[in-house]
This record gives sequence, C-alpha cells and structure tokens, in this order.
Amino acid sequence: MLKVKEIKIKPIKAALQEVVDTVNKAIAGEETGTLCDTIIDSPELLAKVITPKRYEMLKVIRKKKPTSIHELARMLKRNYKNVYTEVQFLHQLGLVEIVKKKNKKMPVVNYNEIGIRIPV
Repeated sequence: MLKVKEIKIKPIKAALQEVVDTVNKAIAGEETGTLCDTIIDSPELLAKVITPKRYEMLKVIRKKKPTSIHELARMLKRNYKNVYTEVQFLHQLGLVEIVKKKNKKMPVVNYNEIGIRIPV
C-alpha cells in the first residue's frame, strides 16, 4: 500500500493561520479534513532540507530498516555523530520516526513517497 508523506510549501504565517482555522472548526464540530504532515516556508528552504545525503538516508531507513542509528551509520558508511544529528533533524520535521527499543533508538520511515504541494 502506497503511503505518502506530504510536504507543503507555504509561508509560516499562512500555515499558522491554517492550524488556527482547523482547530476552530474542530471546536465548532465541523469537518476539518487533515493538516499537512510538514510545512516548509519556501522552495529554497526545501532544497536545503532534502539534501542528497538526507534523501539517501531516508531511502536506506525505508528499505534496509536499520535497528539503530549506529547500524544506520554503518550502512551509510558515515560518522555516527553526523548521522545521529541528521536523524534528529529529520525527526523534528516529521520525516523520520524514532522508536525506542531496549536501549536503542530505531529510525523508521513509514511512507513510500514524499508529495510536495507548491501553491502558484
């Protein structure tokens, strides 16, 4: 089953207003739909967020399912500290989940595709 993670490019002020409007509709008992998974302020910022190394990391997490960030670093042949920092960044954006198992932090990508919505 195809699961899409949505990134919407929208000015932060407009994105916050969308959240407020959605909350107000929910309080009023109206249909709200769903909010976008991740909002980024501009196409330029998107290019800085989804770098080639981060894109590779997302693919490796999705396909090889490492059981820890250490294992991910070994798979990528990269320094653990750098990989850990990147995973935390992607987690804050909602692009990577971190599942705690025993004493390990397992990175998880539970979608097949990233959809980008750009208003024109």
